[in-house]
Amino acid sequence: MSQTNFTKGISGSFISSAEQSWSHCGWTIFEYESLASTNGSASQFLSEIEDHSLILAHSQTQGRGRLQRQWLSPRAGNLYLSFVLKRGLKSAERPNLSQVAALSVADTLSLNNLPAKIKWPNDVQVKGKKICGILAEGAHDKEPAAIIGIGLNVNMPAELLATIDIPATSLTVELSHPLDEKKVCMQLIEAFDYRLGIFLSEGFVSLLPDWKKYSELIGKTVTVSNGDRNGNATVLDLNANGTLQLRWNDDSVSNLITGDLAVQTKDD
Repeated sequence: MSQTNFTKGISGSFISSAEQSWSHCGWTIFEYESLASTNGSASQFLSEIEDHSLILAHSQTQGRGRLQRQWLSPRAGNLYLSFVLKRGLKSAERPNLSQVAALSVADTLSLNNLPAKIKWPNDVQVKGKKICGILAEGAHDKEPAAIIGIGLNVNMPAELLATIDIPATSLTVELSHPLDEKKVCMQLIEAFDYRLGIFLSEGFVSLLPDWKKYSELIGKTVTVSNGDRNGNATVLDLNANGTLQLRWNDDSVSNLITGDLAVQTKDD
């Protein structure tokens, strides 16, 4: 594991208010007790934030996911963080960043002996229960930027998980013991930095084999909602650009760029 250096915050109204800052794997992490949203704060104060920074909060009061869905973010030993990229990013690469992040989370869970699965486009699950949400957003500060938000349930107890409106879990519930969230955070930073480096130098196609390894969608029948096309379809493949190739019930074949998937069961 790479050496981690701890320092005090640097000047700047938002940055200087951090509880502490530290560096790991070339990323500078600014740690806060509570924020409305790490993505929202990163976007609002983007001009203060350097490339390869990470905004980390112990709780969020207005945590959100895709399609403006609420992300429950209590102080429960979880990770709520946003990676900020400001240089060297092409606009065509931004749509895949959430998938790069999902792969990094799956790597982190595997390091902790959990059977991670990625539900396209970017949900990460363990045993069919959601353990992580990801929200990647475009931004601009003199040049195009990207903010990649990750909410990972690390030490959330079962009683809090039960208040979420979909099946959800955490590392501590699955492993039956608490974890050091800072250690998990450093594992995630290392995994994201590694996967991002491959993506930026070689493209998403180089991550495709591992992404497919973590996905069980190919060959499954799914119901698509909130997409550029909705209905029932069979998943044929994950394309080199991260889109899904689907065969619809009318036998037409097309690529899905965005949408929510529900895997059909025998009872559906």
